Formats: sequence, C-alpha cells, structure tokens
Amino acid sequence: KMIQSLVGVLVLCVAISTADNCSTWYETTQHGSAYRNVKDFGAKGDGVADDTAAFQAALTQGRTPAFTLKTPVVVYVPAGTYMISDQLELYFYTHLVGNFKCPPTIKLIDNAPGYQQSKYMITATMDPSGEHVSNFYHKIQFLNLKVGLGNPGTTVIHWAVAQATSIRNVSIDIGSGHTGLFCENGGGGFIGDLTVTGGDIGMSIGGQQWMLRGITIENSRTMALQLLWDWVFIFLDLTIRNTPSGLVFQGQAEGSAILVDSSFDNVSTAIPTDYPTTVRGLVLENVQYTNVDSLTPGLTGLPTSGTVARWYQGLGYSHSEPMSSTSGNLPQPLHAPLPKLPLPTYQQATNVFDKGAKGDGTTDDTVAIQAALASRGVVFFPFGHYKISQPLNLSDGNVMIGEALSILEADAGSSVFSNASNPNAMLKVPAGATVALQDLTLSNNGHTPGAVLLDWQASASSTLHDVHARVYYNATALATVSNQAGGYWENSWLWTADHNVDTGENITAAVQWGLRISGARGLVLYGTAVEHNVQSNYNITNSQDIVTMMTQTETPYWQSPPSAWGLYMQGSSQISMYGNGYYSWFHGNQTAIASVSGSTQVQMLAHNVHGADHLLDGDSILKANYTEGTFCATFVYNDW
Repeated sequence: KMIQSLVGVLVLCVAISTADNCSTWYETTQHGSAYRNVKDFGAKGDGVADDTAAFQAALTQGRTPAFTLKTPVVVYVPAGTYMISDQLELYFYTHLVGNFKCPPTIKLIDNAPGYQQSKYMITATMDPSGEHVSNFYHKIQFLNLKVGLGNPGTTVIHWAVAQATSIRNVSIDIGSGHTGLFCENGGGGFIGDLTVTGGDIGMSIGGQQWMLRGITIENSRTMALQLLWDWVFIFLDLTIRNTPSGLVFQGQAEGSAILVDSSFDNVSTAIPTDYPTTVRGLVLENVQYTNVDSLTPGLTGLPTSGTVARWYQGLGYSHSEPMSSTSGNLPQPLHAPLPKLPLPTYQQATNVFDKGAKGDGTTDDTVAIQAALASRGVVFFPFGHYKISQPLNLSDGNVMIGEALSILEADAGSSVFSNASNPNAMLKVPAGATVALQDLTLSNNGHTPGAVLLDWQASASSTLHDVHARVYYNATALATVSNQAGGYWENSWLWTADHNVDTGENITAAVQWGLRISGARGLVLYGTAVEHNVQSNYNITNSQDIVTMMTQTETPYWQSPPSAWGLYMQGSSQISMYGNGYYSWFHGNQTAIASVSGSTQVQMLAHNVHGADHLLDGDSILKANYTEGTFCATFVYNDW
C-alpha cells in the first residue's frame, strides 16, 4: 500500500509539474467574443475519450458554413491528447490553435468509421458554394495531428483556401493514412514550419500562388509532394527525405516553381518533370542532395550527392535580351542565405482590456490602447473591433498580438483621417524602433480619405506575422514603409476589398496606394499580396536591399480602362524578387502591369502576369508571351 501511495503521489506530482510547464498567459487572460476553449464544450484530452462531438460543437455551434465575417472563432486546444472518430469541419474564418508551449495531439482513432475509403480528418472548405478563391481567414497552429491504425483512406487536412490563411508549427503523422495535406484549388496563402511523416503522399497541392517555408516531408511511400497545378509556388527551406519521388512537377502543373535553401536525402528522383516534352519554369538555388539517383530530368550527369548553387529551366532574360538557352546556371544571388523567422511566442502579455479598451466597435479605444503600449512590452488584443480616432504611436520594444485577427479601425468620424492632402497614420512605428506585430487586421469603419493604416519606419530587426488589411472604404494607403525602414514580414494580405464578404455586393473603394515603399533598407516580404488599389499595389522607390518571396496583385475590378500598377519600381537597387503574380481581370487588357526603371542590381525570378499586353515595362519593354494552354505570360529569370 505504501508503494502504491508513493506511486500515486509521484503521478500526481508529474501531472502538476506538466501542467505548470504548459501553463501560458493565453490560458488565463480575458478573451474576446471569438474565443472558445474546446474543454468548455466537454473535450477531455485524456487520450481515451472520444472528443469528436466536443470539437465539432466548439467549431460550429451558432455558426454557418457560408462566408461571413460575423461569427469568427478561435478554438483553443489545451495540452493533451484528443481522440476523434470523424471529420472536423472548419467553417469560414476559423482558427484552430493549440498550446504554444506544449502543442496538443489530435488523433484519429484506430479503424475509424468511413476512413477505409477517402475521407478528411480536418476540412477547411465548407461554404455551400464550394468556392475556394474566396475562402479567407483560416488558421491551424501549434498542433500535432496523428492518424491511428486501419485508416488507409485518410487525408489529414483538406486545405482549399485563399489569402490570409496559414498553417504554422504543425506536425502531421499520416501513419496508416493516405495523404497529409490536400489542396485542389485556392488563391494563395502561407504554410510554414510544418512536418509531415509517412503516408502514401505527404502533400498534394494545387492553386494559383503559394509561399511555403520550413517544410519537412519524410518517409512518404509514393511521393513527398505532388504539385497538381500552379501559376507560381515558392519553397524556402524545403526538406524531403526517404521517399521514391520528391516534388512531382508534372501534368497540369503549368506554371513555375522555385526551391531555395532546400535539400533532398535518399530520394530516387528529387523533382520529376515532363522535360523535355514540357519545359516548366523551375529554379533551384542552394539545393543540396544526398543519395539521389536523379535530381530532375533537365539536369543530368550529376553525382548522387552534391549541391546545385543556382540553376534555371524555362524562358530567361538578362535585362531585355533573351537567354540563349532554356536551362543553365544563373548568376549568384544578391541575398544569401535568406532569413527564415518562425512566429515568435512570448511568456507574458498585458491585456488591453485591463487598460480600459472595449473592442466593441463603438467605444473610442485610442487612449486605452496608447496607455497599454506605454509599457513597451507585449500587449494582447482579444478579438474585437477597436475604434481608433488618433494615431497610435508605437515605441521601441512594443509587441502587439491579436486574436482571430483582431481588428483596428480608423474612425471615419475623426477629422484626423479626413484630409487626403494631409494624411495621418492609424498605426505609426517610429524610425529605428524594433517592434513585432501579429494576428491583426487593419481597417476603417467608413471613408477615411486621409488615413494610412500602417506607417512602418521600423528597424531591420522588427517582425510582422499574419497581419492583414481589409478595407471597404476610401483611404490614402494601406501601408507605407519609409525612412530607411526594414524588417521581416510574413503572410500579409493588404486588401482593398472588391466585394462585401457577407453580402457579396461589389465594392468600389478608392485607396490610392497599397504598399508604398520609399527609402527602405533591409526589408523582407514573404507571402504578401496587395490588391485593388487605384495607383499602384507594390510601389518601390529609392530603396535598397529588399527581398520578396511571392508578391501578388489584382487591378481594381471597377477600374476602366484598367491602369493600376501591380509593381512600380524606380531608382532602387539590390532588389531580389522570387515569384510574382500580377493579374488584371476585367475591362480588357491593360498595357502594362509591372514596371522597373532607373534601378540596378535587380533580380526577378518566376515573374507572371495576366491581362496585360506587356510582361514588363519601364527601361525596356517585354511583350507578353501568352501561349495556348498557359494562363500567364511569364519568364523564369531576369536581371538588371
């Protein structure tokens, strides 16, 4: 009995110690209306009980699968192991987030009903329309997903989504299942710090344009990554191990793919393609391979182990002159190695509610937020709509963290944001300050013709993760970067909306500038999109030392004739652009959508346009090279 008692005490102590080690400020702080803890809906997380019903209630109760901004949720999953026996459905604007210290495990039980045939474990595509390219605002973060025995038809995540979506810090153990992640369509998004193990196929993905960083896929029985179709995909820090085929780039995959700082280990064919029947746009930069029989059909005669410094396949230019071959070595990159910064986490935070903010969309929260920022520490914004009537001034050391993309709204009733000739910033980062922003939406609650939503003059050590803009009304600019500002941005969609998400009604808001960059130094933009702004979407002038990976734009739908620049670059140098997609859909082709002039030391890789007569404009004009069977005019490389 004494031994049994001691064992019981030991188990209790271990449980208490584990709970203490996993305790976070997020579990004890006050939350907004979007927050739901899955344990409040009856989940046990003990590795025994079937928690399917609890999850499904937390995810869907009081909500509709249709596109709407009215009922966002962040379903929080504390540490533990949660057993499920059926599909979890993520309606529009759902964030499924685990404990960041001790990521919980969600496991499909052994021999789950229906999983002997094809079935999803988690699906984020639920709108009755089946629409993918408007499926915004999803997130899966800090979770371990596992498939039990006897479930050969399982696809762990169905992820046919669009902009302002992310998967971060997730592991997938496919086990007896078939596929780790499947996306048949979609309009973009970001996936980072994902590990996929086992299964027949690690990832099977198709879509317009995507940015993926820090992906590891290993022990796939058939292939690690199947690229179904694309316009342009960017892979930074992709690792593939122990599989017959690595990244399969064949069939309908008509666009371009770029791999940077990536590796293949113990793979028969690293990148199977249709070459020479089809010459796809492909760039390999600092790609290491070990025990690989064939790297890719267009690059032969290699040893089984080595490194490809920089190589291309496809149509290339040097300034305005076509390259003599459709494959070969490229000049050295302007920036190497490229930075890779995962989402930062913090041990404590001040809740803005404790400083008097309400987040109800009615109360003026400016003073309360400014008081919270005065601490120069981490400030948490529970989900809500925070009305801002005066510029919010950040200081060195400020960190702003939202919840389910908490919304900061420039107030249309404030005279500060009314004068287009003398605009003011809603959120202002002063010159040289080191700050961090994450999980926020920047917006306005009416016409604010004199508003710049974000004025970024931050230091190169600053970070911005999962911060977006959504604007239904007039403004001056969504964001400006100036005064030798730098920093690291990852997954940011700056959207002057073309439609009302809830009603589908067309919107004709006039915002002059999307992302206006002037005099920047040391700026990194990964997985960004800027859409529907009157003069230009990306405007880069008199700037140096900038790296972009996946920039995407659309010309305003209502603009006739269409004339907005997707990219306008002038007087800049040391600019590396990996993957561009600039599109114009309506009112006929515009003459040009991208321009580079008066700039030096510029490298542009996998550049794509649609709806423009010129592939590139500026100092030299490249006519668009649309061909039958391809959607975009494209080149795989150009430099100045």
